[in-house]
Amino acid sequence: MNTRAFAKPRGFTLVELLVVITIIGILAGLALVAIPGAVSRVKEGGITAEIAQMDSALKLFKNDYGAFPPDGNAPFLQAKGTTRPPEFNSFLNRLFPRRNRAGDLPLTQKQVQNMLDAGMINPDVVDATNSSTYPVLDNLGSTEAFVLFLMGMSSDAEYPLTGGGDRKRYFEFARERLVDAEGDGWYSYLPASSDAPYVYFCASRYGAIDAVGNPAADAFARSAGTGSGTGEARPYVELVGSGSTGRIQFVNKDSFQLICAGIDGNYGTFTSTPGTATAMATTTKLYPSGLGMSSGTHAGSIEPYTTEDRDNITNFAQGPLRNKEPE
Repeated sequence: MNTRAFAKPRGFTLVELLVVITIIGILAGLALVAIPGAVSRVKEGGITAEIAQMDSALKLFKNDYGAFPPDGNAPFLQAKGTTRPPEFNSFLNRLFPRRNRAGDLPLTQKQVQNMLDAGMINPDVVDATNSSTYPVLDNLGSTEAFVLFLMGMSSDAEYPLTGGGDRKRYFEFARERLVDAEGDGWYSYLPASSDAPYVYFCASRYGAIDAVGNPAADAFARSAGTGSGTGEARPYVELVGSGSTGRIQFVNKDSFQLICAGIDGNYGTFTSTPGTATAMATTTKLYPSGLGMSSGTHAGSIEPYTTEDRDNITNFAQGPLRNKEPE
């Protein structure tokens, strides 16, 4: 009788199992490090794309009306001897010569209902039958003004802001991200991955390069109410010329700045006093270097980036500010 020897199946040795477990542990550790960074980059990419879309929408608005919307930056306006209502009314009067200047504002019940029907104001706080709840231009700030105008003007030439009829919408805002953190009826707009609203600064409101280029003396370093989120949003400036004696100007001097506080929800901090109803802020920050200036023409007027600035996402950087810092 023939017998056949069968090899006994061989299992893993303890050493082999330990090697495999160690390799799996290393790979898992690498994944835990890499995945959050990848998620953050995806979130930043989504915000960058949305800013680009709003940038295009604001440029389409200008193509139609000949000007970018004002930003409602109160410290700048009030320090210059004016307030938001005259600023917005003057803008609307220039764009719409047939506008009923006495009737378009202040709001009536019918006009408030028109704006509620168009989704332009917050129905949770505004009641068309209660005039004490009506939104006022005094409260329309730099996180809200561009949202209002991108929602479109009425086809009613006499009542372009408050009239009924069709509106050409320049940007489709995600309704769930329209917020009224201040409870004044006006909407701000949140990025999908941040709890701080987008901020808009219109260059035409801040003048041209001055002879000195010192933000303490000109219109470049303005603070703005930012609603929710932390830190303080101010327009960024750039250096024209070289060294500490070069001049500064508003970044995107012919258009505007759109600023997102980034994933951390913080716009950055300043050591100088914020702008108030009667005084303008006295410092700003320099793009793209992020460096402060302690000597020369701008000594004490240019502060360095803080950590929170570096993940701010803007239309002029086309992504986070850190990507444009010199190496």
